[in-house]
Amino acid sequence: MKKFNSSFLCNMAIICGCILSVNSFAATPVTTVAWNGYSGAVSFTFDDGLGSQITNLKPLLDKMSDIHVTLFVTGAYAFNQNKTGFAALAKAGHELGNHTSTHPHLTQGANLTTEITGFIQTIKNVDPVVEVTTFATPYCESSANVKSEVNKNHFMLRNCGGQGLFSWGQEPDWMSMDSHYWQGNLATSTGHLNSAASGKWHVHLSHGVGGDWDIISTNDLTSLIQTARDKKLWMGSYSEVGAYYRAHFTMDKAQSTTTSDGFKVTWTSPHSAMPKSVPLRVKIDVSSVGSGAVVEQKGKVISPESDGSYIIEFMALELNVKKSGSQPSSSTSVPESSSSTGITSSASAQSPFSGSPIAIPGTLEMENYDLGGADVAYFDSDDVNEGAASATTPYRNDGVDVGGNAGENAVVGWTATGEWLEYTVQVAASGTYKFVAHVATEQDGGTFHIEIDGTDVTGPVTATNSGGWDTYTTVEGTTQNLAMGSHILRFVVDQASFNIDKIIFSTSSTKIMQDLKYASSNVYMYEIFDLQGKLLMQQRSMNQNVTDVWKGLNKNLSNGAYFIRYGEKGKNLKTQKVYKTSLR
Repeated sequence: MKKFNSSFLCNMAIICGCILSVNSFAATPVTTVAWNGYSGAVSFTFDDGLGSQITNLKPLLDKMSDIHVTLFVTGAYAFNQNKTGFAALAKAGHELGNHTSTHPHLTQGANLTTEITGFIQTIKNVDPVVEVTTFATPYCESSANVKSEVNKNHFMLRNCGGQGLFSWGQEPDWMSMDSHYWQGNLATSTGHLNSAASGKWHVHLSHGVGGDWDIISTNDLTSLIQTARDKKLWMGSYSEVGAYYRAHFTMDKAQSTTTSDGFKVTWTSPHSAMPKSVPLRVKIDVSSVGSGAVVEQKGKVISPESDGSYIIEFMALELNVKKSGSQPSSSTSVPESSSSTGITSSASAQSPFSGSPIAIPGTLEMENYDLGGADVAYFDSDDVNEGAASATTPYRNDGVDVGGNAGENAVVGWTATGEWLEYTVQVAASGTYKFVAHVATEQDGGTFHIEIDGTDVTGPVTATNSGGWDTYTTVEGTTQNLAMGSHILRFVVDQASFNIDKIIFSTSSTKIMQDLKYASSNVYMYEIFDLQGKLLMQQRSMNQNVTDVWKGLNKNLSNGAYFIRYGEKGKNLKTQKVYKTSLR
């Protein structure tokens, strides 16, 4: 980097009649990528908490992983009778917004505190994942008093009556946000989506889906969603896109201050009711730091995306850019341990074991936990690798109990309650993910959970008794909504004891109920039957991994249940029920 004479800069400052601060840059080094890198954005919102939104809309959304919608619910209609369905939508990443307790005319003497603020907790009680951050006015009626009450606990208020189009560079009135009210004109709504593809955000308002009132048919809704896909629009919930939109007006003005090894950028949240997490795709000018610059938030290194952008957490309210080789912030570099005992070591920078984050969807091999050492990348109850004694060439040389040799099928075993492992992961797209964990145990009662950036996203998962420490079975589940970008995944042992080989995250996969492993080198016979006992196919194989063989045999089978019979010829054969299922 070319060096400048500081006295020359000071003299120039005097000549220009301006003041240069030695602690800040003249312009912000961080710029938000418009609409998360898409051509534009659209938010489909549905008002009134109607039964048709559960019976007709939910099945449609359950088949789509690339869209999040917002349901503005009220206690006046079918919300209270369908809380389980709305909770399921919330768990899948869709937003539940506030549409008042009884759907009154707010400008005609309604108790604003009771109707607006008082209904928030009722919505939150549906499920712990629910955040209530946005509001929609009944009958599109608003006033200064309504706005004032809404603004206390919501960062955005949706009205209606216009085109519902917002430009990236023009900050709107957050307490008077327009939307397009669906009235059966597919051509008009399609035109608004076409306009959004030129760098705008379109907010679409519907009510009933194939039923109730102000109805949009599932065919028309599907057509609009497909148009949004074709136009490469970001289909995020009202809160998701709105928070991104509002955050950028703060982020793009944030100033930096110099540090001993780079610079730091800090900012404040524009509203107290912003969502707890607001992932933001940004461009960062790191030229002042030099090649190999390290971008970090709260001690976590943020890896660049393939296009050179970074996905940061806006609600962290700060980021650091440091020279290559700099140590992470001392105050946040060591995650809190789940126990006061265990291995101690000097703090090291946490980084992916292979040099790159583990992709989600993809396979997370448990033995490939991050580098960084005890209490940084893992916590183990003692400092002995119990698996190393039986290995000729141990896979890892630290305190985690990893069985198996380097280059072979290493697994994590000898688990103890409270132990955890961390992995740097890269989530390809925001959404929920299916996961299949391969576990083995002779005991009952083993449980674990998975966290993303400190938040439990799975709840307790039971490690099923498989009948042996080397006999593996699969346990399945679905994560809560994961935000696109780089994260720290923590695997936590809630109750010992079990071995675990890997966790497979997917949006579509074939599942098998058991994954059994054998040490025999003899030839195995595999036979596939339908549920009526009809032989469909058979194969001889040296491969004794039932999962591998089943996956190879079922490619031409329809989804459904089957029996697989297998074993060494002339010996007792085992029969097992297996499934081929397309998982979202």
